[in-house]
Amino acid sequence: MNLRIIIFLLPLLLGAAVFSSTAQNSNQDLPYDAHIHLENLPVIAAKVIADNNDYVTVIDMLGDTFRLDYDQITKIRKQSILTFPHGATISKNSSRKWRHYLGGSRLLPREAFVYLRGGTVINGTIISGEHHFLTIIDENDMKIEVDPSTIRRIQTKRKGLTYYKKQRGHYNSGYFITYLSGNNISNQNYSLIRALMLGRRHNNRLSYGAGLGLNILGLSLNNILREEFVFLSPFIYGRYNLTTGNKRFFTSAKVGYGLAPNLGIDQNLSNNYNASFNFMPSIGMTFAAKRSLRFVVEYGLNFQKVSGSYDRATWFGNGTRVTGSYESLLIRPMLKLGIEFK
Repeated sequence: MNLRIIIFLLPLLLGAAVFSSTAQNSNQDLPYDAHIHLENLPVIAAKVIADNNDYVTVIDMLGDTFRLDYDQITKIRKQSILTFPHGATISKNSSRKWRHYLGGSRLLPREAFVYLRGGTVINGTIISGEHHFLTIIDENDMKIEVDPSTIRRIQTKRKGLTYYKKQRGHYNSGYFITYLSGNNISNQNYSLIRALMLGRRHNNRLSYGAGLGLNILGLSLNNILREEFVFLSPFIYGRYNLTTGNKRFFTSAKVGYGLAPNLGIDQNLSNNYNASFNFMPSIGMTFAAKRSLRFVVEYGLNFQKVSGSYDRATWFGNGTRVTGSYESLLIRPMLKLGIEFK
């Protein structure tokens, strides 16, 4: 009989011992940083300073101390450091991402645009996601507390981006990559330009860089032959912003050296032309963007010197050949459209 009682009580005694040991170890770990998951409420990032089995006592990032009952808590995750969310834009379309945003995975404070359901946009710094609301310091240094249920989405401000109207902006420092595609807009012979460039912003006005371009220029020689000149042109580039607002008007200049590959493929059509310098002054505009990609428009004059010799059979088909030499400065107005990354 006594043996049966011992067998019945043994699991209870072992459970109590394990619970006591766990509680003791838990208290020995205090204090610790944690993400505390609550039922149907935002995740709280705080420091746990006491555990009384029925509730925990925590200190949030603003220094406020309060208690949380265990019947409210679904999970406690220890963190090596208190963190706040990542990602440029988080919406409530995904409850998992939204809860992750409120719980966090990047350090506070966090500069952001907070879009409310009524259409209001708060421009400020999120300093806390605790007590079931977001605490924001707006651009006028006013403290605002926002109920997450009223938030439509949050757009995190990108580091180094200066914002203007409609939460769009420009970078004033760092490197960028630009691709431009241009065509001749006059009634002269066909011309096109393609250019890829790596640049660096010195400040909000001055930028410079270097790149590689492809120039294809058409020209009629002696009003008989139509020649096409192809140049591979490494170049250096400079740009100065005349305005520093939402739409940035600028002047720019490109100086390059056109390498002449002489891409003749028919022995009856010979045109040997020389490498030469080229120059293109331009005016243009860049448009502010919410992310790292923005549009560029440029209009400029392409100066390219061409010189060489030709030896061709005419189209009359009677064996007549036309030979000669030439030297000309081509000036072509070009409209260029492009994209700029970062």
